[in-house]
Amino acid sequence: MCRVFAAVCASDSVQTCRLVGGKITFVHRRLWPALVRLANRLPKGALTAVREEHTERGSHRTVEVPFPAWVPKQIRSAGRRLSETTAVAHLGNLASALPGLEPDRPDALRKPPVRTERHPRRKQPVPMRRRKS
Repeated sequence: MCRVFAAVCASDSVQTCRLVGGKITFVHRRLWPALVRLANRLPKGALTAVREEHTERGSHRTVEVPFPAWVPKQIRSAGRRLSETTAVAHLGNLASALPGLEPDRPDALRKPPVRTERHPRRKQPVPMRRRKS
């Protein structure tokens, strides 16, 4: 498993940061413009790039690169061109895991409520079955 993580971290298309709950999160390059656009709505430090290096003594050292220093110029300009709604849509399900984005999610991304009905012999509501037409 360690080799898989090392291979993912070595990729130029993936950035690691403490985006979701302060835990290491792998973010693919195609999501970077959306994160750039929404950076002001995310917790401070959430977009700091984190990577591990091996020292000469064989121990590990964490290296952090602050946002936006790690973001390429093209990605920054692409992020500025996005609207907030489009940026949230690009993040998809990741947006619901980010604390700064949940309240303003567009209606298109919200899950519809599950309709329930009471079963005559059960006290708990059960999901309704779709009727075939």
